[in-house]
Amino acid sequence: MRGAYSFTSVFAAIQLLVFPGVFSPTGLLGAGPQTAVWIWVFWHGGFPALVTASLFARSVPASLTHRTLARVVAVGAVAVTVGLCILATAGQSHLPPLVARSGSYTQLSDSPAGIIVEALCLAALGLHVSTTRVRSLMDLWLAVALVGALLDVTLTLSAGARYSVGWYAARDTSMVSSSAVLGMLIYETTGLYRRLSETHRKLVETSARDGLTGVVKGHELDVKLPARPLYVEADRLRLAQVLANLLTNAAKYTPPGGRIELTVVADAAEIVIAVTDNGIGIESGKFSALFSMFSQVNPDHHRQGGLGIGLALSKSLIELHGGRVTVSSAGKDRGSCFAIHLPASLRVMPASLQTLPTSASSVGKHRILVVDDNIDAADAMTAFLELEGHEVRTAYSGEEALDILTHYGAEVILLDLGLPGMSGLDVGRRVRTTPNTKDVTLIAITGWGQPQDRLRTAKAGFDFHFTKPVDVGRLNLAIASAATASQTMPDST
Repeated sequence: MRGAYSFTSVFAAIQLLVFPGVFSPTGLLGAGPQTAVWIWVFWHGGFPALVTASLFARSVPASLTHRTLARVVAVGAVAVTVGLCILATAGQSHLPPLVARSGSYTQLSDSPAGIIVEALCLAALGLHVSTTRVRSLMDLWLAVALVGALLDVTLTLSAGARYSVGWYAARDTSMVSSSAVLGMLIYETTGLYRRLSETHRKLVETSARDGLTGVVKGHELDVKLPARPLYVEADRLRLAQVLANLLTNAAKYTPPGGRIELTVVADAAEIVIAVTDNGIGIESGKFSALFSMFSQVNPDHHRQGGLGIGLALSKSLIELHGGRVTVSSAGKDRGSCFAIHLPASLRVMPASLQTLPTSASSVGKHRILVVDDNIDAADAMTAFLELEGHEVRTAYSGEEALDILTHYGAEVILLDLGLPGMSGLDVGRRVRTTPNTKDVTLIAITGWGQPQDRLRTAKAGFDFHFTKPVDVGRLNLAIASAATASQTMPDST
């Protein structure tokens, strides 16, 4: 199809150059009295012929069609175009006359050339409709172009002379034939960008609305953590899911401008993680039903109710850890507090980590590169690290990360392993073999946490291996190690 329209474009330009009276009385390029009419014949016969060839090419295996045949058609179209143009100009004496000196071309209407051109247009239109069934928008507008070409030929042959009413009408249909597919492509392309823009807008709104801190609503999130690390014996992933559920509920049921507070306190027996808000509150009579499956705080009060299984599952998960979930509220529209109570672990924090600060404020900022193909995850991690006081760059692919490292002296690299193209392991190996980056602190952040996964990252030269969702405190400790002696990855077994 590209060959057909390239062929048409070249012949339309040549027709303009050789037509008598446009640029010179007899036309340019050595044109004679029969050149313009024969260019018209080759033009209007070649287009449907090439369309027919493209329809037959659809039955050829895809590998051949996309490679060999595309080259053959392109070269062939150029060769045919050049050859026919030379024949119509330099070789015009070998062609039979089709137009009289007066401008009449009645001989064309009755000649084999005119009959062949019209037959080719009819055949191309019929074959196109029968082959494609006009299923797609592209097929529809190509059919319109072929109808326009057929009408152009029919009106031209019927007019019998240049500058007649039929001749001018044929020029109009020629414009339709030439621009129908182009117009469709422009319309579809602009429509695609409109739909893409609208989809992106909706995704941004959805992402903001569902964010844990409810940024779109202007919530204020206050996090209060103890000065020393605390330990519990728990499944890190499940505990993170429960906490995410409580924070999500707080964001859902707190109006714009509300305040959400996350606090962690401990005594000798237990650790309490509390999520407090000043939202819609809970009536005292509904406390017992909150943790029942499919129960919601107040399904009529908020549009984002959901199925109501989060609290029930959260309670079950915490109880499996030997803990409990409690709720308190001063009443309707007076906020609520959901608290996770877990037994305190007797394990003591390793001495090697006790000397490492838990935030950037006490060790100064570091130059950090965050690499993740998940744009939201990468941007969220970047925002968190910047709040911690670090200088951060972000890359969304392995190739982009390596390019940034050529001019950015990162001290720490947070690297997702499941990158498209160049994987995180490949990037890690490249970092370790490059003189300027071989000594950086390399941290793997991934959803893969099996022993064999940790072994692969260790062999690739990573210093730390964290599974998502990342423990923020331990991540801060790992980053802080960039200011101390070089760390090695602990045994994962």
